Amino acid sequence: MKTEEECYRFFDDLCTFSEIEAMSQRFEVASLLADGKTFTQISQKIGVSSTTITRVNKCLCYGADGYKLLLERAKRKKSKLPSLSPRTGAARLFFLSISLLL
Repeated sequence: MKTEEECYRFFDDLCTFSEIEAMSQRFEVASLLADGKTFTQISQKIGVSSTTITRVNKCLCYGADGYKLLLERAKRKKSKLPSLSPRTGAARLFFLSISLLL
């Protein structure tokens, strides 16, 4: 996948809208945790539960390093990941973030 549109089309076929929203929220949580934000700050900013934040944090600490890979790639490319809105445009910004990092 090389463009935002290609990412959008692929994930649109692969996932439900709810799944895409969940992935986009988790990706934003990972970015905020990597920036040193607290659970409370993250929950207030994007409206996710502490359970979601804990799950992402576990992945960052003990997972397969998927989040770390993309976050480090963004840092190397000096790309600022777009902030995701919990209600509008989250999926579109998720795809944009992924396409920028490929």
